[in-house]
Amino acid sequence: MAQIWESAVKRPYGLLAVLCLALFLQGLFTVPALDRDEARFAQASKQMIETGDLVDVRFQGEPRHKKPVGIYWLQAASASLLGAPPYDHIWPYRLPSLVGAVLAVWLTFWAGRPLVGDRAALIGAALLAATLMLGIEAKLAKTDAVLLATIVAAQGALARIALRTPPAPLSLVLVFWGALGLGTLVKGPIAFLVIALTAVTLALWNRDRSLLTRLRPLLGFAIVAVVVLPWAVSAYLATHGQFFHDAIAGDLVPKLKGGQESHGAPPGTYLLLAFVTFWPGTLVLAPALVHAWGRRSDAGLRFLLAWVGPAWLVFELVPTKLPHYVLPLYPALALLCGAVVAAAESGQSTPLNGLLGRLALIAWAVVATALAVFLAVLDPLLTKNISVVAIVLALAVLVSLVPVVQGALRGRTTRAVVAAIIVSALVQCAAFSVVAPRLTSLWVSTRVAALLPFNPQGHHVALAASGFAEPSLVFAAGTRTVLGRPEEAVTLLASDPTAYAAIAEPQKPAFEAAARARGMAPRAVATIAGFNYSVGKPVTLTLYRNGTKDSPP
Repeated sequence: MAQIWESAVKRPYGLLAVLCLALFLQGLFTVPALDRDEARFAQASKQMIETGDLVDVRFQGEPRHKKPVGIYWLQAASASLLGAPPYDHIWPYRLPSLVGAVLAVWLTFWAGRPLVGDRAALIGAALLAATLMLGIEAKLAKTDAVLLATIVAAQGALARIALRTPPAPLSLVLVFWGALGLGTLVKGPIAFLVIALTAVTLALWNRDRSLLTRLRPLLGFAIVAVVVLPWAVSAYLATHGQFFHDAIAGDLVPKLKGGQESHGAPPGTYLLLAFVTFWPGTLVLAPALVHAWGRRSDAGLRFLLAWVGPAWLVFELVPTKLPHYVLPLYPALALLCGAVVAAAESGQSTPLNGLLGRLALIAWAVVATALAVFLAVLDPLLTKNISVVAIVLALAVLVSLVPVVQGALRGRTTRAVVAAIIVSALVQCAAFSVVAPRLTSLWVSTRVAALLPFNPQGHHVALAASGFAEPSLVFAAGTRTVLGRPEEAVTLLASDPTAYAAIAEPQKPAFEAAARARGMAPRAVATIAGFNYSVGKPVTLTLYRNGTKDSPP
């Protein structure tokens, strides 16, 4: 272990890059676009390529006024450079998240070095890479992995400024405000909320208000304005101010007032979710928090507590809750974990070897076992098929728990943490590279699109769907896809002889009646049965095209 550690210290960024790619590439190319957020982001970015409009973000004709434009620019650039018309492969849209996640891990090591030391920072960064939440966000075409990178960059600069004797180097000030500006361009006020809470808490806790002046706020706001204002002015003019009205009154305020879109949950939800979302870091998380609080006079640990505590409280109090909302706090938690592991390895007294450490180990093992069982039974439950590979990997996960438990019980904490990271890699490999691609019943949209022929321009022929209105269908089948009533599907078939219609079972009587009223006899060419996980219900679609019974598909 000592030799491995010495080798890792010499090439920490290379080691972390290899670890990240081993974890984050699982399923990136093989899992179809997910409903609903990822498919909406990717489709809106695809429409940027199709229309050339880089300001007015839309999903089909519907304005997307919930998030700033940064992530759409990144996804559109990635897809246009690496994809090809009709730009319906999801992986190029996911690459900004992959890069953001790797940068977040690297920046966590960079930020943690002056706070907890190289050894603890490396352990913490590796644990962050292995967490299930970052592993998921790294392979989704959404905002959160990129946002995380900007927040960690700003927090790393803030940490160095806070720990230095004044004045703050201009380079760190530029990194701080530049990262904050980029974070704002990606997801609005979230970056500012987390970073401001950290800075203010630290200034009050240390009774050092000079920290805020050392950040040179006048220069900083000018930097943020340079980054954000060109787009903000363009968006205001292009939408006549509607973007900001919708973003604030239609999205932000409802989240603060109540559980938006059925995502309400009581305080304490994130704490419970962390047993899964921060796993495998939960192996040492509770002892790490107790250890840090007991040594809160240490400047580095105090900074990390200021990063986590106030923002976590705010997120718990906000009624709308989604698991990824607290992801910006996970780098600080991971560094606290690294700190307690490094302290234990150096011979210091820590809670790892006490009752709290044992309870954390039990909770960790329970979650690991549940994940293994879930991997083994998910395929049979949804597809009625038994995946031998998934079962073998699930058994491998269970077997790999042994070195984790042995290392933790024998006080070899670093060895236990490394083994836990390997367990996480096995879980993610099984979930995203083996099990998920086989769950064909979930990928209804890609199955429908695969049955559609292409027109001479290389795009799918027109499609109308009724009773299945998921965004992934628009991304897979094309921007022209009509999601609406059965009568609209009949109208499309009547106007376009090459068009198809996908009709869910409950809508079939209305569809057939509307077709008869027009003197049409649409022909069923395929049936797609699956499970709509967005609503938690089975779905059966019949694919129709206009024409006589003997016309070719």
